[in-house]
Amino acid sequence: MKKVLQVTAGMNRAGAETMIMNIYRHIDRSKLQFDFVVYSNEKQDYEDEIAQLGGSVIHIPIKRGAAMVKSIEAIRKILKTNGPYCAIHAATLFNSSYAMLASLFIPNLVRVVHSHSTGNKRKNSLLDKLYEFLSRLIIISMGQKFLACGEEAGKFLFGKKFTQKGVVLNNAIDIDLFYDANKDAVARLRGELGISNGTLVIGNVARLEEVKNHAKMIEIARQMKSRQIEFKMLFIGRGGLENKIRAEIKRYGLEKEVLLLGIRSDIPDLLHTMDVLLMPSIFEGNPVSLIEAQAASVPCVISDIITDKIDMGLQLVSKVALSANADNWVNHILKASKSAKPSKEQVVEGLRKHGYDLNETTKLLTDIYLGNQ
Repeated sequence: MKKVLQVTAGMNRAGAETMIMNIYRHIDRSKLQFDFVVYSNEKQDYEDEIAQLGGSVIHIPIKRGAAMVKSIEAIRKILKTNGPYCAIHAATLFNSSYAMLASLFIPNLVRVVHSHSTGNKRKNSLLDKLYEFLSRLIIISMGQKFLACGEEAGKFLFGKKFTQKGVVLNNAIDIDLFYDANKDAVARLRGELGISNGTLVIGNVARLEEVKNHAKMIEIARQMKSRQIEFKMLFIGRGGLENKIRAEIKRYGLEKEVLLLGIRSDIPDLLHTMDVLLMPSIFEGNPVSLIEAQAASVPCVISDIITDKIDMGLQLVSKVALSANADNWVNHILKASKSAKPSKEQVVEGLRKHGYDLNETTKLLTDIYLGNQ
């Protein structure tokens, strides 16, 4: 059995983390085993499951100011003491340069860098731009395999030549897990959340961070309430803006309508409580939650900055200009909520046609780790 070191910001329930867990559950663990590096002291959402699957989560909390040097030292020590590893897979955007520097001169190691975003939260100061330039140079010079959740995400991290030297690795999912509803679980959830018949349920599965644009969602909720629409809006996830979002909900008297559900392990059941998934993100790669929603036959109303390639051709995705006013967004939500539900055969065919077959994705990544690709 060979080992792969996955370098991540964390292993909590978010898009990139869910994607690698889908692979980890599905991969032949008699041939490949994963260890996970996380930049946190806190226990991770997926940590218990990783242990059950035979892997380990290695915590390397790094304080600001010494992040680069300390990260390189810590990752290099892990590679030497916990190995041997056949591959290192870094998915920390520009910080992936740390893993590349740490793994330099480690023999028989495939160096993989993975982009999951078309933007980042940096303020684009001169120092930020210099950091990105140097990080990109290190990644391209030292990395061996360049992966991205979509072409746009690949170009953002690796540059325009990604289309020639990189590989798009779609965020494949287990369709059976999402399409087939657990009716008892859904009924129980609706009761717990106070959802009555005739209530329009809108959901968002994302980190509570600025790029996900919860401010726009609250604006939409205010407009829906002013139009006397009976609705519930579910925010599923957590993040640095939780207190601010909670204060905004209270400020506008939306406590009964907008619910903060935190991190959840029952995403398939929650999707089946929704009439529409809402995603007015400021930037995205190929968000896993949009694939999951379409697999569950949930109509999606999303911002126009999100790639067209996220649409599985099931007539479930509606795009709205990010700059559009809340009333426009509400109209699209109401229209989308009446969308017809595709059959399971149509969903399976749509996801396979667009490259979201979990078997194919797992095989591709296995071949990369083993040096066969």
